[in-house]
Amino acid sequence: MEQIKTPILLIAHRRPQHTLSQLKLLSKLPIKYVHVSIDKSNVEIESEMLTKLNGFSQEQVNIESFSFSLRNIKMGLAKNIYNSVSEMFEKHSELIILEDDIVFLPQTIV
Repeated sequence: MEQIKTPILLIAHRRPQHTLSQLKLLSKLPIKYVHVSIDKSNVEIESEMLTKLNGFSQEQVNIESFSFSLRNIKMGLAKNIYNSVSEMFEKHSELIILEDDIVFLPQTIV
């Protein structure tokens, strides 16, 4: 399978298990770049999210470049999505946008 060069932005919202499930699905594909954007949340959820993302970044092999960012202020759903997409389009001319609670089939991206 040919490498997927279009960057993928995964929007995450206080659901570490959903985020990890999506990342595991993505890791089965030959993807060049994935960025996870996380809105500010409570300390327990943030801690769990960061632990899972750091663990995932150590384990994944198919994704060439993996990064994530955690907002330092709570933006809310709409503003976080808008800002995350805008920031990614400043760096890339095309983008695949996913949310952590929307289940997709790998064929959707290929």
